[in-house]
Formats: sequence, structure tokens, C-alpha cells
Amino acid sequence: MMVLDLELPDATRAELDPTLLDADLEWARTDVPEGTAARTLRSLIDRGLDRSAISTDPSALPLFVEVLVGIATMFPAAGVVLTMHAAVLHLATSSGSEAQRARVTKPGTLWGFGAAPPADTPRAAVERTSSGAALRGSLRRVSGAGVIEGLAALVPYGNKSAVLLVETERRGVRVEPSWASAGLRASSTRAVHFDDVEVDRDDVVTLVESAAELPSWETAMIGLCAVCAGIARRAALIALEQLRADRTGPAVRRASRSELASALEEATAAMAITRALAARARRGPTDRVALLGAKMATAAAAERAVDAARSVVGMESFEPPHPLERLSRDVLGVRHFFPVDPVALDVMLDVIAPESKARGGDAT
Repeated sequence: MMVLDLELPDATRAELDPTLLDADLEWARTDVPEGTAARTLRSLIDRGLDRSAISTDPSALPLFVEVLVGIATMFPAAGVVLTMHAAVLHLATSSGSEAQRARVTKPGTLWGFGAAPPADTPRAAVERTSSGAALRGSLRRVSGAGVIEGLAALVPYGNKSAVLLVETERRGVRVEPSWASAGLRASSTRAVHFDDVEVDRDDVVTLVESAAELPSWETAMIGLCAVCAGIARRAALIALEQLRADRTGPAVRRASRSELASALEEATAAMAITRALAARARRGPTDRVALLGAKMATAAAAERAVDAARSVVGMESFEPPHPLERLSRDVLGVRHFFPVDPVALDVMLDVIAPESKARGGDAT
């Protein structure tokens, strides 16, 4: 069954239209679209649209998700950066002190989140020194590191892991100036290095065993689903625009009906899943299986929507500057953004059928 419902709510569009106009301009004026979408992100936080991610109003998170879908339709990479920013806001406001809340909600401040260990340098960790605790090492991939003012870093701290708030202007913090991979430049991904950065109690938001224990994990997962929905929506709209174009002949329109229907169906499904998650969020214990399954489902739907749209558009969609060329990389990037599918499946099996998983492992 296909339900065509790709429009954003009227209230969301009224709030978002000025930013979407900025996004249109930024898309047109950057290396399509290898730019970091910094202007679009600044427009969002200057208008306070990020604050709906931490409002206690039950309608606020669904609004923020609609904002994410709208932004991800233009700039998926900006959607990822905004998702991580929202997760940091949620973390600090739900688990941090009043001083930490003030730090992350400082007007005009954009935050990133980093937890990935590097491949060729020591992993960032808090170590004891003669003068106190210090953060040393590196985080290899931090989405948005090229445009953020602060970073929530999940790093080893004794026998646990700590989430630290670290402003990028602090002494000893160094952000790499660029990233070699074209697929990551759009999200302004950078390596961040820490050289004896002093750490005190005011920097430690919480101690955890894993990222999934953080109250902001639900926010991050729903945000990634919204990014996938935005990618699928953009692909479906491109396919629809292609078939409506005057230069598209009737024979091509007839031959492409099935692919167009697939793109529309996948986009509608991804948006419906994301909206359902947002409507149920923060009303009880986090359902890890539901969130992981939803993230896998929306990522797969986005990938299928992009493939179907490419079938409609044809060969030009495989080459830059066509938006589908960029979207094909964005969807793979989000799909492999932690947790990747094998990790997600392992976690889901641990909850759903731990004994079956164990027997399966013994059998092999």
C-alpha cells in the first residue's frame, strides 16, 4: 500500500521556510554539495529551532523531528550535525548541572558529539597527572567538528566512560582543518586532538558503561531516522519533478511509473516510522529494539528510494553535481553511522532471543 504524504505540517513550514531559503542559497553556492551547511545550521540555532529538542512540551520533539526532516531534505549532512547537537542539549539538560545546562544552551553555540576511537593515534581518554585529571589522545571522526564551538566527548575515565563537555577554544584542543574523504566533508567531519586538556568536575556530565545508557541516545536515534526520512523524501521529490518536466516524454513517464511509486512509498514509510517514534518518545523506558529496528528500516527505505529515483532520472544521477549522486553517499553514510547494522542486530538479539543467539554461536 502506498500513501502519498510527503508534505511537512503547515506550522513547521512557517517556522522553517526562512531557513530552507538559506539552505537553497547555500546549496546553490557551494561545491554541490560538499559544503558544510554551516550557514543553514547557524540559521537554525539563531532562530531557536534546536530548543524544541529539549522542551518539556509533548508536542516539541515531534516538531523538532519535522524540522530535521525538512533540513535533511536539503542537506542530510546538516541533519546529522543538528541531531548530534540536539543529543548534547538533551544530555546536559537531563543529566547535567545548571552550569552545564547554561554552557550548552549559550546562544549561538553549536555542539558536536564524539566517541569513535582513532585508527592511527591514541584514543582520547582521561588520565591522572601530577597536576590533576587531563584529557589526552584523539577522536578520529566527529561530525560537525569543523563548525562547532563545543564537544561532548565520550571517553574512558577510570573503569568507566565519562561524557565531558569541552569547548573547542580550550587550551590543548586542536581540530583538524579538513578531512580527505569527500563523503565526510559535507558533514564537516574532523579529527579532534587533545593535548593535556585540564578536566575538572564541572566538565563531567555523567559516567556510563556505554553510549546506549545515555538519556540522549533516544534523541540521537530518532534524529538519524529523521535524516533517513529526509533523504528518502528528497529522492521521491526529485523523481516526481523529473516526470513532471516538459522534456520528459510520455513513453518515459509510462516506463517510470513503477520506480516513481517505489520512491514515493519508501519516503512515505520512512516519514511515518519517524513520526511514530517521535510521538511516543520520552513517555517511558527507552525501547532499544524498537529504535534500532526503526533506524535500520528507515535507512533501508532511504537507500531504496534513492535507487528508485535514480532509475527515473537515468545516468545523469550518477554524476555530480546532480543531487542524487550526493544523496547516494549520504544514505550510505547514515546507514553506517553507529550503530551499524551488524551491531544493531547483535543488540536486538541480546534482547529478543539471547538463548537462541548463544546456541547459534555454539553451533558455528
